[in-house]
Formats: sequence, C-alpha cells, structure tokens
Amino acid sequence: MTRRQFAIAFIFTLVAVIITAFCFEVVTRQHGPLLPAEFATPVTKYVFGIVCVLSTLAGTFFALCMRRWNPLLRLSMLSTPALLTLFDYYLLSDGDKSILYCLALLLVAALMLFYYTVMQD
Repeated sequence: MTRRQFAIAFIFTLVAVIITAFCFEVVTRQHGPLLPAEFATPVTKYVFGIVCVLSTLAGTFFALCMRRWNPLLRLSMLSTPALLTLFDYYLLSDGDKSILYCLALLLVAALMLFYYTVMQD
C-alpha cells in the first residue's frame, strides 16, 4: 500500500464517521429517540458503554503498537470503536456526553497513525 492510498483511505474513514454522526444528529432532531424506551434498559446502557470504552482502548493500543500489521487493519481498529461510540451516544446515552471523549481519543490515535504511516519514512 502506498502512502497516497493510505491517505485517501484515512480521509474516507474520517468522512464516513462524520457523515454517520451528521445523519444521526439530523434523524434524532427530527424524530426524537430512535430506540424504544424498553430496549434501553440501564443494564443495556451500562454494558454497551463498557464495550465502547474497552473497544476504544483496545483499538487505540493495537493501532499504535502493532506496527507490523496492515495499516488499513489498524485504521479500521480505530473507526469501528468510533462508530460504536456514535451508536451509544445517539441510541442509548440519553444526552450523556461523557462517552464522546472516546471520539477525541480515537481522533488523536488516528492522527498519530497517519503521521507514522504517511509522514515518516
């Protein structure tokens, strides 16, 4: 994989996450909550929040430490927890913005991955 191909994949991945967040925002503002109240029990919210946080930590660790792995695999390890975090925020969190800190951590890790993969020799 060339540097240019990885840069294009990186940009498309960020755009996909941004478009997903934008679509969730538009739909939830127009139609309200997307899941019925009986599905979003406290246990479900708690377990899904734990899954989001653990996948964020694991994805960040593997994306930055496993340098011999394919860069696209490492990039997907960052985009998958980002999408899980968006699902948690828009479907289960009831306005709790603390889960969005996972997105900031994933963005920093993605920028570091981009720097190490594209900018350095």
